[in-house]
Amino acid sequence: MKIVNCQLSIVNCLAVLLSVAAAGEDWKVQREYRRVLTGIPREDTVVFSFCDGGHPTNDLVVMDAAGTRLPAAFLWGKHGGTTWIATSTSKAQGDIAVYYGGGAGNVPPAPAWTPKLSLLLYTIPMPAGALEKFNPIAAGFKRENLYGIGFVDKIWHGANPFGPDTHFASGYIGYLNVEQGGQYRIFTASCDASYVLLDGKPLVSWPGTHDVGGGLVGQHGATVHLNKGQYKIEYYHAVAEGEPFMILGWTPPGEKGYKLVPDSAYWHTPKFKAGPPERRGGGPVAAFDWAQVDQLLHDKDRSGQAESKSHLVKDPEEEAKERKERWEKRDRKEDLKRDPTYQFTHVAFTSQCRNLATRGKVLWDFGDGIRADFSATEVKRAVEHIYAGKGPFTCTMRVAGEDGKETDRYAGVVTLSPMEKNWTIQDTKAVKEYVADIVASDCSTATAAVMDAYWELVETEENVERIAPFLEAYVTRFGAKGSSWFPADRLALLLSVKSPERALKIYTELAASSASAIEAARCQMERIEIMLHKLKDPARALAEAERLKVNGSCGEVRRIAAVKVGDVYRMQGDFEKAEAAYRAVQEITYSHATTKDEKSAIPVRQGGFLETVASHVQKGHLRAAREALVRWAMEDPIGYLGGDLPLMTAKYFDKMGEPDRALFELETISKINPLSPYLPDIELLMSRAYKKKSDYNKARGLYDKVLREYPKSRAAQQAIHEGF
Repeated sequence: MKIVNCQLSIVNCLAVLLSVAAAGEDWKVQREYRRVLTGIPREDTVVFSFCDGGHPTNDLVVMDAAGTRLPAAFLWGKHGGTTWIATSTSKAQGDIAVYYGGGAGNVPPAPAWTPKLSLLLYTIPMPAGALEKFNPIAAGFKRENLYGIGFVDKIWHGANPFGPDTHFASGYIGYLNVEQGGQYRIFTASCDASYVLLDGKPLVSWPGTHDVGGGLVGQHGATVHLNKGQYKIEYYHAVAEGEPFMILGWTPPGEKGYKLVPDSAYWHTPKFKAGPPERRGGGPVAAFDWAQVDQLLHDKDRSGQAESKSHLVKDPEEEAKERKERWEKRDRKEDLKRDPTYQFTHVAFTSQCRNLATRGKVLWDFGDGIRADFSATEVKRAVEHIYAGKGPFTCTMRVAGEDGKETDRYAGVVTLSPMEKNWTIQDTKAVKEYVADIVASDCSTATAAVMDAYWELVETEENVERIAPFLEAYVTRFGAKGSSWFPADRLALLLSVKSPERALKIYTELAASSASAIEAARCQMERIEIMLHKLKDPARALAEAERLKVNGSCGEVRRIAAVKVGDVYRMQGDFEKAEAAYRAVQEITYSHATTKDEKSAIPVRQGGFLETVASHVQKGHLRAAREALVRWAMEDPIGYLGGDLPLMTAKYFDKMGEPDRALFELETISKINPLSPYLPDIELLMSRAYKKKSDYNKARGLYDKVLREYPKSRAAQQAIHEGF
């Protein structure tokens, strides 16, 4: 979550100014809140929407500036969600406002009136009998268990925009504008049951469960003569387990083929969004608006090759073709299950707060366990948040006075929908932006599910410093076991330099709860590394290595402990004892090779380790490089007395930003083999390490030596490229 400066557009500024002007007039009704409707035309029927903020709307009133109550119909609303209202403005005078939120006072009854709605879509849980006839679906609009309603351009969909995609029914109500009289072929194509009514009379019926492909060329339709004019159209659809796809199509007079009825063929009720809320008496107002910015889809089983699940952004004919292919696969009993995909949605919240105390607070609860708070002076900024999952989430804003007491609150349901603008884990720039937003959030109260999902993105960041706040929050909340094992591992790596004793404690927990023997071995290795190189306590390191060599939890732990015994001696300059320790481990490697071919493959594998580590270090994949180094050391520790293994270890620590650790490996090579063919690379790396330690004299001397004594070497070319 982060905040960004937000500028109001000219249109929004005008709306705010008009709302403020309206607020200066007398409050027409004894209700706590109101919203002004600006730019509303004078029509028999208009519809408008607003978020109720969690405030009561069962007693809402629509009035004009003269105090006249206007006809109004409550279409649908959900606590904290979008409320849809239809009203008649044909006789309204001046500004119009909707009043709500509870209150006393007598209000004159609204005039009788029937709204004309088009093109209205609603969805409901599939009622009994919906696969055989339309009546249960038509009656469903009057029930209270709607998934939701909205106004759309045309009759077609490939998903339930308000709820689950199976076992639901949908109804469309609207009016066709017929510009040319003549014979029309009107048809339906749908997965499972669909029905068409014209002017209240059944026209087409295709009941039962079936594939959409059986209706794409008008097989289920009717030919009807229509005169120029307007006709009421109703379309009902029920889907059980199939794909939730349907369309209403036609063939107009003089045309051939079958096509989707276009949006231009419908009459559309004018629809608007109400202005920001005001409060009676000019009291503090908590309110916000929100919008989806983009999405990131992460298919963990396909390494980022996630597909968009949006069925709302494709061409209907393309959608129908895809669904036909899927039904054919289902008929062949092919598996249609999709791989699990994490959905992350970037949402921007815009504050609409008013009349806040100068030193007040704005407190956010995003509904996923993450919270944030800002001062009243920051209220005009946009707040951005990353949601993990499909939701819905109830975001709550509370405003408090200077004494910290709550003065108002506002709750809004954030219902996320598939977006055409989406990224995958392969879009590294987008991933980094998402990770930056996540890390900037206070995750200390986030749920385990949210943290686990966030980790799918955060773990892609190799720079552990950048994700430190997230790691701290994760490990503080959930320890170093289960799903928090890997975040704890990354945190321990960071702390090994800054707080080695704490890192030791975490690595001890990690070793005990490791899911694999190699991970347990690496954690124990890191513990001994900290004692030896961070705490500078070789006696403690040697004692622990000797203990684990005998009493380690598994063969891999005992083996890496034996390697670390050699490392202690190597650090102390006792290369003879180091060699003896390393050769003892080397003998285990060869003892596991039972055939001649297996034994001859061991040196080949060392070359493989070299190439693997070099590649990982070059690409910045340091965790993978570290694991490869551990395996290499367990199999061929004698390499520490040669050149490849300590050189690649030094390169790893150079990338990690640990110059002292890199220098140890490099200086060891120089002592053991002063004529090493790697000397140009060694001295360039040493120059880089001393520079990081701010020892510029030594760094410069080694840098110049590489250019002077090895001018044709690869290291010299690299030095020229890097510069000093």
